[in-house]
Amino acid sequence: MCCFQHLSPRTYNTIDFENNDYLQELRKVDTDVAQCSSCLIDERRGNQSHRQAHILANANNETRQTKLTTLTYNCENTCNLACITCGPRYSSKWKPDYQRMNIEFVSFEKQSTHKNTVYKDLDFSCLKFLHFQGGEPLLTDDHLLILSKIKEQNNLENVVVSYNTNGNFLPSPETLELWRQAKLVKLYFSIDAVGEQYNIVRNPGEWHKVEQVLLYYRDLDLPNLWIEIGTTVSLANVFYIQDIINWRDQFFSKTHNDDEIKIYITFAGATSYGGQVLALNNITPAIKSAALAYVATVSDDVIKNTLTSALNSVRGSPAHADTIVDYLNKIDQFRGTDWKTTLSKLHTAIHE
Repeated sequence: MCCFQHLSPRTYNTIDFENNDYLQELRKVDTDVAQCSSCLIDERRGNQSHRQAHILANANNETRQTKLTTLTYNCENTCNLACITCGPRYSSKWKPDYQRMNIEFVSFEKQSTHKNTVYKDLDFSCLKFLHFQGGEPLLTDDHLLILSKIKEQNNLENVVVSYNTNGNFLPSPETLELWRQAKLVKLYFSIDAVGEQYNIVRNPGEWHKVEQVLLYYRDLDLPNLWIEIGTTVSLANVFYIQDIINWRDQFFSKTHNDDEIKIYITFAGATSYGGQVLALNNITPAIKSAALAYVATVSDDVIKNTLTSALNSVRGSPAHADTIVDYLNKIDQFRGTDWKTTLSKLHTAIHE
């Protein structure tokens, strides 16, 4: 059970992890699990999927026991950003713009962070890995409640705790105290651009403020802290990847513990309207040609090869240009941005 799979058609007020009917059906299938189609599609395109990344990261820790050893917890969709490839499923900030653009969506109304009490019935005694994502997890109390529950069960020192976070928030004293008691804390900072490109790609975020938060974490004296940059690649930022690498190399290359900070690449997709429009498979031949030429100059070989493989796996159509331009023009209209200037490399590629 993970955060990328298709959700169960049923809603459960409590979860019996060992005997839940939905989970039992999944356990009967070894390959080509229908609920895992998003990862299987990534793999067929030659990209590393979330499934493969998890297997690699936990190669020595996998178990066939029916115990709760790994938990990905989706905090509510409360978020302070409306990133250009996101939508209301994962960010409450997106709802007004979806309504202005007349895009149909399932409403995810903000709930009190104390109403989701499913975690209270879970046995965390065998838990080894816990991952939080949102929304923005540090905007909710969910992570604190769950970490406190694990601490009560005397197991926090055995748990690797990780977060997807947008880098806009500092940890509270209570959060830091719980983190210090965990086996390891991994922070995956979602950084899809730097400088003025950040301000449009992760609107209404402001890069100069985010940078100061990131530098705080870089210098944080937390012996069990591990940091990585997670970059979601789309047509909006594919021409600005080297800027992220340059910033990382200059300001964010190592943690206080002298551990290297790496950049991990994922790709925008069908989780939102913007994700579909700006996904690489919605590329035009002109954008593809320009992007391949740009990516060939990227200094990080792993990132270069990942992007080159992804671009070569898509065909592209000139017809996609109108959809891309229409979407970005609407974003400008609602947010007062200027994509033609800020994302000038994309604009030039579209019109070549």
